[in-house]
Amino acid sequence: MIKTFSTATVILNHGSQDPAGILEFKKAFKIFESLTPQSVITYGFLELTCPTISDALTYVTQFPINSIILIQSFLLHATHTQNDIPGILKHFSHQHPNYPITLSKPLCSNPRIPELIQSAIEAVEHTSQTPIPRENTHVIFVGRGTSVPSANSWSFEVAEQLQSIMKFGRISVAFAASVDPKLQKALEQAFSAKPQRIIIVPLLLWSGALYQQIIHRTQLGQTQQPDIEWLCTPPLGTHPLLPHIWQDLARAITE
Repeated sequence: MIKTFSTATVILNHGSQDPAGILEFKKAFKIFESLTPQSVITYGFLELTCPTISDALTYVTQFPINSIILIQSFLLHATHTQNDIPGILKHFSHQHPNYPITLSKPLCSNPRIPELIQSAIEAVEHTSQTPIPRENTHVIFVGRGTSVPSANSWSFEVAEQLQSIMKFGRISVAFAASVDPKLQKALEQAFSAKPQRIIIVPLLLWSGALYQQIIHRTQLGQTQQPDIEWLCTPPLGTHPLLPHIWQDLARAITE
């Protein structure tokens, strides 16, 4: 007797040329698999890496399924989630009209993402051997920067939300490219406040060229400002909460 799976789940990820970033994603995916046993689950990348999203969709059609759930493992609702992914799905649906597809919202829609960021900050604080009050700590969120204003605004909203909870001297927001304020400007403002500690929080899911640039800038800051303790959180996707947030997004579709 052929076993019928009602639904297949596909995690959609951006893709990277950095092997470390791909390994981080695959570790998170393995955890997600363990949370949803006896199901058809796979993943696909938008660009730079295989399997592609189209490859993943074609793969799940080999199983006796009735529908497909797509989980968008993209932090922001920007160009990729607004234009690129819908375009891929439109093409697939035209070729496979018998497979209803439901697309989740991006990660920023989930209320546990601020919780994940807070936990990442707390974890990096605990790595320090120096007791420094939070009021003497300046936190800088560093986003990628996008042409979609509402996506950039999300970073400021989360910064304000976490500042009300964590009570740092300040949480500011900067962007690595395309959008102001740039990281260098945020650092200059932080220096003027003379904090004892600066925590850099890259709003990035995985390791890659941009994350390494931010790490390099953090290390350079430590050299230039040795009286300040510099800390940097790891990529957000490495946090153990992420697979559970993927699960939340899937449940929001099925329940």
